[in-house]
Amino acid sequence: MFRRAVVLLLSLLAADAAAQTVTLTVTDAGSLMQDATLDDYAQGFIIGSTPVTYTVTLNGGSTSVCATVYVRGATQAGGDKAVGEIKWGANATNQNVTLTTSANAVGSLFLTTSNRTRSGVLYFRTPIDWTDAPNTYIGPSLTFSVTGRRLNNANQCT
Repeated sequence: MFRRAVVLLLSLLAADAAAQTVTLTVTDAGSLMQDATLDDYAQGFIIGSTPVTYTVTLNGGSTSVCATVYVRGATQAGGDKAVGEIKWGANATNQNVTLTTSANAVGSLFLTTSNRTRSGVLYFRTPIDWTDAPNTYIGPSLTFSVTGRRLNNANQCT
């Protein structure tokens, strides 16, 4: 459904701390929608069978970090579904957030020196109707990003 993903590296540097980075890796962002069933046409949308998986990893340093992952749709570039038609969510049964060209927070992940890697998934759905031909469910490109901030106290990732 989506054509590309971006892997970003965010540096968290302080004068009194060792170099620390947060790495965001995105997989399965290039998966196309599966063939629509009669039920999909009846409900008016099709849910991607392969969710997009994102992983955030804390590299170096010795402090806790809150990493917030964001997703946004690129401007329409060859897909047959517009950015605003696509919905996303963190589970297979509820995709109710509209994809926009602005960064939307997907979630915040608490990273520590003992728990350096955390992952999450995103499911996408696209509208279909009886006039859509099979296998034409291509959405806009996605851009993923991450921000991070050091934490003084445990699990202040709110």
